[in-house]
Amino acid sequence: MSDLSPQQAADELGCSRALVYRLIERGELPGAYELPGSKRKRIPRADLDALKERNRVSAYQDPTSYELTLASTRARESGSFAGELSAIERGDAA
Repeated sequence: MSDLSPQQAADELGCSRALVYRLIERGELPGAYELPGSKRKRIPRADLDALKERNRVSAYQDPTSYELTLASTRARESGSFAGELSAIERGDAA
Protein backbone atom coordinates (compact mmCIF):
# COMPACT_ATOMS: atom_id res chain seq x y z
CA MET A 1 0.00 0.00 0.00
CA SER A 2 1.48 3.33 -1.04
CA ASP A 3 -0.59 5.50 1.31
CA LEU A 4 1.16 6.85 4.37
CA SER A 5 0.15 7.63 7.94
CA PRO A 6 0.65 11.21 9.12
CA GLN A 7 3.67 10.06 11.15
CA GLN A 8 5.26 8.38 8.14
CA ALA A 9 4.65 11.51 6.07
CA ALA A 10 6.17 13.66 8.84
CA ASP A 11 9.24 11.41 9.01
CA GLU A 12 9.71 11.68 5.26
CA LEU A 13 9.22 15.45 5.24
CA GLY A 14 11.41 15.95 8.31
CA CYS A 15 8.69 17.79 10.22
CA SER A 16 6.24 17.18 13.06
CA ARG A 17 3.06 15.17 12.77
CA ALA A 18 1.14 18.28 13.84
CA LEU A 19 2.45 20.11 10.79
CA VAL A 20 1.23 17.29 8.55
CA TYR A 21 -2.26 17.66 10.05
CA ARG A 22 -2.09 21.43 9.39
CA LEU A 23 -1.07 20.74 5.79
CA ILE A 24 -4.11 18.46 5.44
CA GLU A 25 -6.40 21.16 6.90
CA ARG A 26 -4.96 23.81 4.56
CA GLY A 27 -5.57 21.59 1.54
CA GLU A 28 -1.88 21.04 0.75
CA LEU A 29 -2.50 17.28 0.77
CA PRO A 30 -5.90 17.16 -0.99
CA GLY A 31 -6.13 13.38 -1.28
CA ALA A 32 -5.79 12.75 2.47
CA TYR A 33 -8.67 10.68 3.81
CA GLU A 34 -9.93 8.97 6.97
CA LEU A 35 -9.95 5.22 7.18
CA PRO A 36 -13.49 3.81 7.25
CA GLY A 37 -14.81 3.44 10.78
CA SER A 38 -12.02 5.44 12.44
CA LYS A 39 -10.46 8.88 12.63
CA ARG A 40 -7.08 7.68 11.38
CA LYS A 41 -5.87 9.52 8.32
CA ARG A 42 -3.92 8.33 5.30
CA ILE A 43 -2.03 10.40 2.76
CA PRO A 44 -1.54 9.16 -0.81
CA ARG A 45 2.10 8.89 -1.86
CA ALA A 46 1.35 11.00 -4.95
CA ASP A 47 0.12 13.89 -2.76
CA LEU A 48 3.27 13.80 -0.65
CA ASP A 49 5.50 13.69 -3.73
CA ALA A 50 3.58 16.61 -5.27
CA LEU A 51 3.98 18.65 -2.07
CA LYS A 52 7.71 18.00 -2.04
CA GLU A 53 8.00 18.99 -5.70
CA ARG A 54 6.03 22.22 -5.19
CA ASN A 55 8.30 23.19 -2.31
CA ARG A 56 11.57 22.04 -3.84
CA VAL A 57 14.39 24.51 -3.39
CA SER A 58 16.57 24.87 -6.46
CA ALA A 59 20.20 23.86 -6.17
CA TYR A 60 22.95 26.37 -5.49
CA GLN A 61 24.05 28.31 -8.54
CA ASP A 62 27.42 29.89 -9.14
CA PRO A 63 27.16 33.60 -8.16
CA THR A 64 28.59 34.58 -11.55
CA SER A 65 25.52 33.07 -13.22
CA TYR A 66 23.05 35.19 -11.25
CA GLU A 67 21.29 37.84 -13.23
CA LEU A 68 21.10 41.36 -11.92
CA THR A 69 17.68 41.90 -10.38
CA LEU A 70 15.68 45.07 -10.07
CA ALA A 71 15.85 44.82 -6.28
CA SER A 72 19.65 44.70 -6.20
CA THR A 73 19.79 47.59 -8.67
CA ARG A 74 17.56 49.68 -6.40
CA ALA A 75 19.60 48.71 -3.35
CA ARG A 76 22.86 49.73 -5.05
CA GLU A 77 21.37 53.03 -6.19
CA SER A 78 20.15 53.77 -2.67
CA GLY A 79 23.69 53.43 -1.30
CA SER A 80 22.73 50.75 1.22
CA PHE A 81 25.32 48.46 2.72
CA ALA A 82 23.57 45.43 1.20
CA GLY A 83 23.67 47.09 -2.21
CA GLU A 84 27.36 47.90 -1.86
CA LEU A 85 28.14 44.34 -0.75
CA SER A 86 26.15 42.95 -3.66
CA ALA A 87 28.10 45.13 -6.09
CA ILE A 88 31.41 43.97 -4.62
CA GLU A 89 30.39 40.32 -4.89
CA ARG A 90 29.45 40.80 -8.55
CA GLY A 91 32.74 42.57 -9.21
CA ASP A 92 31.29 45.83 -10.46
CA ALA A 93 32.17 48.01 -7.45
CA ALA A 94 33.68 51.39 -8.19
